[in-house]
Amino acid sequence: MDKHKGEHNSIQTIIKFLVFLITLALQIVILLLVYKGTNNLFIYSEVIFNILKVFSIIYIIHKPINPSYKLTWIVLIAVLPVLGIVMFLLFGNVGIPKMLKKTFIKNKELSQKFLNYKKEDYMILKEMDIYKYKQACFLTNVSDYPLYRSNNIEYLDIGEKYLEKLLIDLKKAEKYIFLEYFIIAKSSMWEQIYSILEEKSKEGVKIYILTDQIGSNRRIPDCFKENFNNPNIYTKMFNPIFPFLSIHINYRDHRKIAVIDGRVAYTGGINIGDEYINKTSTLGHWKDTGVRITGKSVTNFVIMFLRMWNIENKNKILNYSDFVLEEPNYPNDDNGFILPFCDGPHNHNNPSENTYINMINSAKRSVYITTPYLILDNETLISLTNAALAGIDVRIIIPHIPDKKIVFTLSRSYYEKLLKAGVKIYEYEKGFIHSKMCVVDSSVAVISTINFDFRSLYLNYECGVWLYNTGTEKKIQEDFLLTQENSIQIKYENWKKRSFLKKIFEAILISIAPLL
Repeated sequence: MDKHKGEHNSIQTIIKFLVFLITLALQIVILLLVYKGTNNLFIYSEVIFNILKVFSIIYIIHKPINPSYKLTWIVLIAVLPVLGIVMFLLFGNVGIPKMLKKTFIKNKELSQKFLNYKKEDYMILKEMDIYKYKQACFLTNVSDYPLYRSNNIEYLDIGEKYLEKLLIDLKKAEKYIFLEYFIIAKSSMWEQIYSILEEKSKEGVKIYILTDQIGSNRRIPDCFKENFNNPNIYTKMFNPIFPFLSIHINYRDHRKIAVIDGRVAYTGGINIGDEYINKTSTLGHWKDTGVRITGKSVTNFVIMFLRMWNIENKNKILNYSDFVLEEPNYPNDDNGFILPFCDGPHNHNNPSENTYINMINSAKRSVYITTPYLILDNETLISLTNAALAGIDVRIIIPHIPDKKIVFTLSRSYYEKLLKAGVKIYEYEKGFIHSKMCVVDSSVAVISTINFDFRSLYLNYECGVWLYNTGTEKKIQEDFLLTQENSIQIKYENWKKRSFLKKIFEAILISIAPLL
């Protein structure tokens, strides 16, 4: 029986720890050699170290990344230059190599014409709500994905419902199936999915499966092995660990996408593994959510998947025209709006974080957030506290039972500032909450793969759906309030009484948050 504990994968932590030990040992050896050498050697070494530090720090200062993120790496490099520089290159250097960037640009150029930008949809939204119009325009401009006038979205408040719907849609596939998940694990959930995939492949349906190697780890299904042979099932591992010293090893594909025939799409927090459908979990009840989308906006997910697939398969790219429906025949008289989008280390406009901040800053009554990890930079922290100080009802639910104790302690280290400003914090007591949602004023929401942490907002490839006035926003808020009933509230009066040692430990964790 599988006892996997979720997405904060141990392989990534082990790699970081090993690199830390090796480079720390190298730093010590170099210092000892210098110490035992001549005065001239010491002087030359000191000059070289200082030059390395200065150039590295200047490089980081000029990187278009968050100041909080920069500061941690600058301090580490200033104190331990060899260790800091190696760790930064492998795990902190936000951005992608030039060749990979060119591939992104090429795929964008090839696919852009298949995205249906309708100016009239934006104008209708502008007449309805100028602030939501601005949010949609911002998200389109920074993510390159269009807005759709549509109510065709179904909220799935638990993994079991997600799987039930997905299996039904997979059985209806006629042309192709796309599956892209951070974790695809050997499990009863995968067996149910794969049995349908096998049958569909016999019918001539083309099936493309993409997973992250670190995410799926040792639980990877047999269809990803080299000797697997099925002419209609194509698999690919995203960003393999080896070569070990790849400077973009730290960028992981954290997205969860399923697309069937360009007509139906799924996304949300749910991976493929038994913990996500409450089959097995050491953390109690696994609370997760997703959405099922139909209609024109599915095109955004088709393009998202194909762009990523083609980046990983440069020598054998898929033609966008073979998979995008010319003009899905759906009515265009809905009053709701849907904007599926994606984010990644190639995009320095930070669509995910800035969309959250825009939503929070425009709130009139309430901001409700669920996230498994709460590791905030200064900008997001200020937005949340300012909203609460302005009288907005700000509530956040995170797990009470952690999958990683250090990350849980780090999440809690932000409590005091948030609670003092009036933010209400709840911990889901029934089990582990993995849902990634933000709903504002019960009218605009994002449901996504994006955690409120540095990794999701700066290093991972992520995706989500921004929605307004579809009716689903109210269902998300209702589910939040039901989840809150199974959570304990953290009170400021009690929290500030924690021990002085805990406060010191929390302060240390906050200072190294980008490294975790």
